[in-house]
Amino acid sequence: MYALVYMLDMTTVQRAMPASEVDPETWADRQVAEVLLTHGGDWWHGRFFVFSGEDALASIYQNVERLRSIDWFVNALESIEVFAISHNSDIGALFGIQTKHRGH
Repeated sequence: MYALVYMLDMTTVQRAMPASEVDPETWADRQVAEVLLTHGGDWWHGRFFVFSGEDALASIYQNVERLRSIDWFVNALESIEVFAISHNSDIGALFGIQTKHRGH
């Protein structure tokens, strides 16, 4: 299994999102989830997506290319990382990293 974790600048996201939206974090999460879950992602939590199966790593890189075609995502992107995970404790550790990065 592999995890794709990314961080976005919410000020940039807020400028890009439709005026009818209220929360830039929720809007961005939904937009990215729609892409990643449609194209091989197994499940997600915020900016943390898990891919499994034989072609998981290839799927992640294909999805990064899809995300690179979204202007607001590229402009707001602060970091993007891919981690190999083997069991639940790895997932728990990555949740900790994600939470720390988000300032919670």
